[in-house]
Amino acid sequence: ILFESNFLLTFVSPTMNLATLAILCCFLCHMGIATAAQPNLMLIFPDQLRYDWIGTTYHSYGVPLHTPHINDLAENGTRFTRAIVAAPVCAPSRACLASGKEYDEAGVPSNFKNDYPVNETTFYTLLERAGYHVMVSGKDDLTKASGGPGPNGWKHGKALGFSDQERCCGKEDVVHHCCAKQQKKTEAEIQEEARLQELRRRHHRLPGDPFGLFLNNHSANHTSLWQLHIDDFVHHEFSYNPLPDYAYQDNYICRVTLEMLKRKPANKPWFTQINIAGPHPPFDITKDMQSTVIGRKFPGPHGYNDTKKVIMNRKWYAGEIERIDYWVGQFMDFLRTTKETMNTVVCFASDHGEMLGDYGLWGKSKPWQGSISVPLICRGPGILKNKTITAPTSTMDLAGTFLDYAGANKAPGMTTQSLRDVLEGKSTQPSRTNVLSGLNNFRTVTHQYSEDQIFKYVCCLGRCPGSWFNGRKNYVSDADEIATEDELVALSDYDAEEDLTDSNNESHLFNIAVDRFDQHDVKHMHPEKVQHLATLLPPPYNKACA
Repeated sequence: ILFESNFLLTFVSPTMNLATLAILCCFLCHMGIATAAQPNLMLIFPDQLRYDWIGTTYHSYGVPLHTPHINDLAENGTRFTRAIVAAPVCAPSRACLASGKEYDEAGVPSNFKNDYPVNETTFYTLLERAGYHVMVSGKDDLTKASGGPGPNGWKHGKALGFSDQERCCGKEDVVHHCCAKQQKKTEAEIQEEARLQELRRRHHRLPGDPFGLFLNNHSANHTSLWQLHIDDFVHHEFSYNPLPDYAYQDNYICRVTLEMLKRKPANKPWFTQINIAGPHPPFDITKDMQSTVIGRKFPGPHGYNDTKKVIMNRKWYAGEIERIDYWVGQFMDFLRTTKETMNTVVCFASDHGEMLGDYGLWGKSKPWQGSISVPLICRGPGILKNKTITAPTSTMDLAGTFLDYAGANKAPGMTTQSLRDVLEGKSTQPSRTNVLSGLNNFRTVTHQYSEDQIFKYVCCLGRCPGSWFNGRKNYVSDADEIATEDELVALSDYDAEEDLTDSNNESHLFNIAVDRFDQHDVKHMHPEKVQHLATLLPPPYNKACA
């Protein structure tokens, strides 16, 4: 038997008696050495990173970013090139991961309706019960609706299953939603000040989360960093993020994460989820970060003209991703320094994507690939190196994967599955064959029929958000992307408006094996696929779009 440890390799003889083996196992646990049965677990989880902006190592069509550390994860691990989130917006997606349940069962329907229901068991709690020291940092969004994790970052932390935490609000929430309160000054006071000072006092915000308090306690050139942040995010006074580089939020989150990792106990296996705030908009980066991408060219949006603003936003988005890559390198360096690389499973994913100007659309919350599809990479002991899985995969199954590695059982009602067999080469495909995603009025199901037939069926009660099919015929841009000649001829006679149901519900079928930009609705060509996929949707969508 081979135990991989922080600092030794111990070979146990087959003839060793059980008492001696038990003593050895207790010693390893006491020394904080995760055995093969319970490796350490790390999830690096940036916000709003779409699937194809992650470098050419991950995808042959990937964007040429400078991401050597993410590339290293992919080369030394297994990457899933069609990973799909359970819900393409922050709080619901993170709730699906935490609960190990689909969107319709996870209990968080939107960003601001309610916090994560603390009576619902999380996979974090199950890991803690299995003996793990559970650490969470950054923007977890499980208390988003009530204003974030609070001034000390610990709101509901114990109930959620966190042993230690360095939580904060997300980018825009720091100044718009997580503030302690807002104050208004009298008109007499306002009139005595200049226009800029007027704005500051009329809309003065007090920080209400750890990152905001950190900014409030630091200054640059006799100006509070909190005030600089307000001027930037609220009044839009800068063409760049005016904060010193050390105070940029992603740098803050990753720095306090390293501090949290350094104080973890030495006698337990551990789990950490690092919720990096970027590359979520606003695409607002420091001068130092701008200097790394200025002068470089990045691909323009699909199906939309390149304007100066679009080019700039995509360039700053790249700058955010490359800074995240730097921190991926720092976390891997930490594991090397502590000699924990060989007994730590490291996964990299995101809560949802970003349309990034495709078809003139920005943000997420839509059923299109740019919104619902994200990167997913795992590396670690026993995980295949430089392996690519092209089958549809749900990021919700990270919860089941971590529980599997921990030797912990799922809670009743959890539907998350484990990806471990795929990661270790014991299976060629994930056990989940139908991958669901949904939000508000739409649901999607993605199913692989063959390598070149991976169909995504989209059903919307009413109009689909951000649909470019409404009122148009055959929206095709950059036709070299997909479709056979026969398909293009058929599409030219197709009007999506005429194919809506009597209740004006909207549905679409895409073969994402060849149509990664949702260009070609082939629903009318594959009625048998529509009939099959409709049955896989949750009610009432299974009947509304049958």
